[in-house]
Amino acid sequence: SSVIEQNGYEVIRVNVDSGAIDSCIPPNVASMFKVRSTKMSENGGYYTSASGGVIYNEGERDVKGVTDDAQELGMTFQVDKVRGPLGSVRRICEAGNRVVFDDDGDGSYIENKTSRKRVKIEKVKGVCLLNLWVKKNEVREVNSVSELANSSSSFARLGQLI
Repeated sequence: SSVIEQNGYEVIRVNVDSGAIDSCIPPNVASMFKVRSTKMSENGGYYTSASGGVIYNEGERDVKGVTDDAQELGMTFQVDKVRGPLGSVRRICEAGNRVVFDDDGDGSYIENKTSRKRVKIEKVKGVCLLNLWVKKNEVREVNSVSELANSSSSFARLGQLI
């Protein structure tokens, strides 16, 4: 499952995907964070799935949580009816990070190029996953990714606005 509930948290299992054009999340995941309309959503913009289907963009959502090792982390996700949360390597890198996929040594991780902080990516059945823990009963409105970035000195910005 791409979402697990545990101890008052929603654990979002983000598939870190080198083929995803944008980081995307289904509407029912991290629903405590408000959806903000975008030019794409206002103009009927859509993605094409691997099978050729149309997936309409419903806006975007800034999600803030913590990783398995308690590092604060925020991502901007495009909201659309995808099967599960996708973390776009392209968007993660555009936001000042590097993504390393490796089966040796430190394994796979995302590293912030400025702070050198690393977030571990776990490999489960060939899929690279990043766990993002968000508080369930806390409705949040985040006005921008920069607001998230200013909320903590340990924040690693992994998403970026289109």
